[in-house]
Amino acid sequence: LRMDNQKVVCSTKDGQPEIFSVEGLLEAGDHTFGLYVESTNANWVAADNFVLRYHGEHKTAMGDVNDDGKVNVADVMKIVSHVIGTSELLLPCVADINGDGIINVSDVMAVVTIIMSN
Repeated sequence: LRMDNQKVVCSTKDGQPEIFSVEGLLEAGDHTFGLYVESTNANWVAADNFVLRYHGEHKTAMGDVNDDGKVNVADVMKIVSHVIGTSELLLPCVADINGDGIINVSDVMAVVTIIMSN
């Protein structure tokens, strides 16, 4: 992986991919990332570049999927709409309350619990 033309991760460790985080590394603005993948037996190579726009540090509370600064019924409705397939979430990472990688009814119930505890 290359970020702004500098190598940041180059391989795997013991057959497992390295985990890479850009937290604390980026200034606000556009950043070009390049991904270069080569098979272990060198039969194929893939490369691609993409640009990410980073707007600076912004902390969104878990469950605040509409990013309005409040966790409320509007967030529940957005997650429900996502679960039933009628809309996509702008911030899916804050909708996965239980951290299992799947946004489902368990996360809806967790947001309801957050609202009821406030």
